[in-house]
Amino acid sequence: LLIVSHSQDFMNGVCTNIIHLFQKKLEYYGGNYDTYVRTRTELLENQMKRYKWEQDQLQHMKEYIARFGHGSAKLARQAQSKEKTMAKMVAGGLTEKVVAEKPLIYKDLDFGIDLDTRIALVGPNGAGKSTLLKLISGDVMPSNGLIRRHSHCKIGRYHQVGWDCSFFDYFE
Repeated sequence: LLIVSHSQDFMNGVCTNIIHLFQKKLEYYGGNYDTYVRTRTELLENQMKRYKWEQDQLQHMKEYIARFGHGSAKLARQAQSKEKTMAKMVAGGLTEKVVAEKPLIYKDLDFGIDLDTRIALVGPNGAGKSTLLKLISGDVMPSNGLIRRHSHCKIGRYHQVGWDCSFFDYFE
């Protein structure tokens, strides 16, 4: 089951897994919407801290090398050691800087959904949640590529009720 909704309460009650489309990658989170928000916030905070720490370390090493790289033999060896440490950090891969989300474009997207899975499609307005659902349901055809649906796939949609009437009035 794939869900596109603006109701956090609804997603908390129904969803067991969240898939977040970010920087052309799908990130999987277990749990409901609130769990997703907490987990993602913690991950981004940790990533920011790690990035800042790495950048501080690199800056400190660069300053040390610039200051003592041409001094006495002992200081020059220490500066050389710092250069090697810096090279190892860079070669090992540095943490990416946390960037704000930008509007997403579906390109080279490839994924499958099991028939017994319930998914919440989450993102800001204009990110393409409804477009993805329309692509999956066949209401919109892709400009490129292929969409295959299982023969037993059933798609149900529950549109947002307008604010001008109550939920019960809407269904009368």
